[in-house]
Amino acid sequence: MRSNGKYAAVLTALMLAILPAPAAASSCAGANIPASVTQDPATRATITCLINAQRAAHGLRPLATSGRLAAAAAAYSNRMVAERFFAHVDPHGGTITSRAKASGYTNGAYLWALGENLAWGVGSRALPSSIVAVWMASPGHRANLLEPTWREIGVGVAKGIPLGGTAGATYAAEFGQRSGSTARRKAVKRHSHNASKARTHG
Repeated sequence: MRSNGKYAAVLTALMLAILPAPAAASSCAGANIPASVTQDPATRATITCLINAQRAAHGLRPLATSGRLAAAAAAYSNRMVAERFFAHVDPHGGTITSRAKASGYTNGAYLWALGENLAWGVGSRALPSSIVAVWMASPGHRANLLEPTWREIGVGVAKGIPLGGTAGATYAAEFGQRSGSTARRKAVKRHSHNASKARTHG
């Protein structure tokens, strides 16, 4: 969903219980391998690969990795595990917008848009293939994955889940698009963000 104005927020919360694991093996390396460590580079790359595979299957361009969005996603997934919460708004009121701004992602942009998918899972439901399958099975998450205007992505994955313990993994995927320059344009900015979250057990 898109909204115009100084600030617009669309939040879709989804709780998904036991879903069947994906039957087909993915062409993305590591799709069925759990994260070995917090912010495992291979797992983060696998999630990006799986998302881009879905986009390609629907005739959409792939997303490039943004270091700034990746830093925001990594920090937020770590926080959700460490502070035991699972939400798009953190306990101190921080949002996807404030996190992206803090990372420097919106610096210098005249127009920008943001999206966020969150998920956590245990057992086979924590695998990258399962996480992306859950997102694709949910209208809100699917809309973010297949949003045509996104150009960049950053993924974070923390060992552990918001309920506590070291089992499982918690994921954050941040989507973004920027255009124009504040140095050249003086009109009112248009900002938007889309956010969805999921949790799985298995």
